[in-house]
Amino acid sequence: MPTSTNVAQQAVEIIPTFSESAVQISEAVEQTLQQHFNELKQETPKNLYKIVVAKAEASLLKFAMEQYRYNQSHVAQILGLSRGTLRTKLQQYFGDKYVGTRGNKTTE
Repeated sequence: MPTSTNVAQQAVEIIPTFSESAVQISEAVEQTLQQHFNELKQETPKNLYKIVVAKAEASLLKFAMEQYRYNQSHVAQILGLSRGTLRTKLQQYFGDKYVGTRGNKTTE
């Protein structure tokens, strides 16, 4: 079982590899948020954190599942999640599309 020290070390090793991409992702999020606030005009946003995190997480899960040909074990490992947590999140955002049920094929 990985320790928090091992996970932290792995994160430090990964960050330089993806630093330019991470900056681009961050900039894209900031631009999208700015556009959202411009559209709101004088309205005060509600639940902004929850909305942003849910949209980002759903996009990440969808991308990873498609990128790694729906291999839940592999995707869970790449994302640093347990397979059970991944399945729970997939069910939450997509229903049975990526999870399916025993004895049934997944739907598209």
